[in-house]
Amino acid sequence: MTTSTFVLTEEHVQANNLLKIMWLVESSWAWKEVIRLWLVSLNGTRLEEMRKKLHAGDVLLFDDNTITILSQTE
Repeated sequence: MTTSTFVLTEEHVQANNLLKIMWLVESSWAWKEVIRLWLVSLNGTRLEEMRKKLHAGDVLLFDDNTITILSQTE
């Protein structure tokens, strides 16, 4: 399992953009499949919304990757 952090440069980041930024999905089409197959969870709950806004303190789990969202001040 890979654990990593993502530091926000703005108030939030959309879930689909985060996975593309971190090279975990290659395209929007791939992201739609990931959501359709229930492969992502946010804070322990299945993620159903492609453009869900993630904020500091959120934890996204995808495949064997855990990503913790941090603010710039943390």
